[in-house]
Amino acid sequence: MNIVIATDNYPPRYDGISRFLQEIIPALNKEHTVSVIAPDFGPTDDPWPVTKIPVTRLRVGDFHPAGLHFFKVFRAIKDADVVFLQALGSIGAAALIAARMRGKKVVLYTHSVEWELVPRSLGGSFLRRVLPNIIKGIDRLLYKWIDLLIFPSKSVSEAYYWNKIENKRVIINLGVDTKKFSVPKDKIKAKKALGIDEDAFVVGYHGRLAREKDLKTLLRAWLSFRARNPGTKTHLLIVGDGLREIRQLFDREGVTVTGFKEDVVPYLHAMDAYVMSSLTETSCLSVMEAMSCGLAVASTPVGYIPDYIANDKNGMLYPEKNTVLLTKHLESFLDGRVRGRLGRSARKTIEARFSWDKTREQVLSVFERL
Repeated sequence: MNIVIATDNYPPRYDGISRFLQEIIPALNKEHTVSVIAPDFGPTDDPWPVTKIPVTRLRVGDFHPAGLHFFKVFRAIKDADVVFLQALGSIGAAALIAARMRGKKVVLYTHSVEWELVPRSLGGSFLRRVLPNIIKGIDRLLYKWIDLLIFPSKSVSEAYYWNKIENKRVIINLGVDTKKFSVPKDKIKAKKALGIDEDAFVVGYHGRLAREKDLKTLLRAWLSFRARNPGTKTHLLIVGDGLREIRQLFDREGVTVTGFKEDVVPYLHAMDAYVMSSLTETSCLSVMEAMSCGLAVASTPVGYIPDYIANDKNGMLYPEKNTVLLTKHLESFLDGRVRGRLGRSARKTIEARFSWDKTREQVLSVFERL
C-alpha cells in the first residue's frame, strides 16, 4: 500500500504530533510505501520521501504555518492509496480536498480538539468567543470527506461526536517508551549534572511555551509556594521553547528555561514534581512521560488526563487556572513519602496501559484492514 502522510507539524519542530510520527512512520514504512508532506521547518534526515512546503511569516500561536501550495500537495498524493492526515491545517486541509478530488481513501488521527486549541493558542477574549463555533462548522463540513477517524481516547472521540461528527472511528492510545523514560537511579546526581542545588525542591514542566498551556498559573503557584515556604530551597525548571512573551515571564531568580531539548529525560530526572497547567489537551504525552519517570504530577483535568490520573492515587488534579489548589498540591509534594507513593503508582499506570509497541500494532492493523 502507498501511504502519504500529510502533517502540519514535523521535525525539527517537536510536539506531540512530531513524536507520534517518529514512532509510527518507521513501522508503517516496513510494511508499506510511505511518503510525507510536511512544513519546511528545517533540514531532516529521513529515509522516506518528504515533500517540504514552505512556511509563512505569519505566526499562529507559537509557530509559523505552511503556506497554501495546493497543486504541490495535489501532485504529492497522485500515487497514494491512502492519505493519512494528522490535522486540518493548511497542509492537512489541502491534502483532504486533493484526496477527494482524486478519489483516495482518507484517514485522520485527531491530535487535538481544534475548536479548543486554536482560539486559546491565539489569545484574546474576542477570538475565544467567536472562533469555536466557526471551527466547529468548518470541521463538520470537512470531516464528512474522511473515511476513518482515529482518536487517542474515548473522551476526545465523544467531543467530536457531540459536535455531530459521526464518522466511522477507532480509538488508539498513544504510547510511552518506558525504557527511555525511566525512574532515575540518583536524583541528586541528576540535579548536579544540570547545575541545580542538590537540596532544592525542583518543580518542572516540559513542552511548548504556548498560550493554551497557561504557564502563568504554574508560575503564580510556584511563586506562592516559595513565599509560603521561605525555609525551603526551590527551583522551577522549564524545558521547552515557544512564544517570547512567555519565556520572558520566567526571567527571574530561581527559574531555568532551557529552550528546546531533544532529550528531555535528564531534566525529568532532576525534577521532584511535575505540573501540567494546560487549558486543552488530548492525551498529553508530556504528562505520561513524567509519570513514566516516577514523578509526582499535578495536572488540570483536561482531555484524556482524568482517565489515567486518579486524584491522590497516582497524581493530583486541580481545576484550570486554580493557583490556590495547585500551590497546596506542591506543598503536599514536599513530603517525600507522598511523592514516592504517587510516583510509584504513576509509573505502574504507564507500564500497564501505554506502549508504543501496542500503538504501532493498532495503527498497522488499521491500514491492513483498509
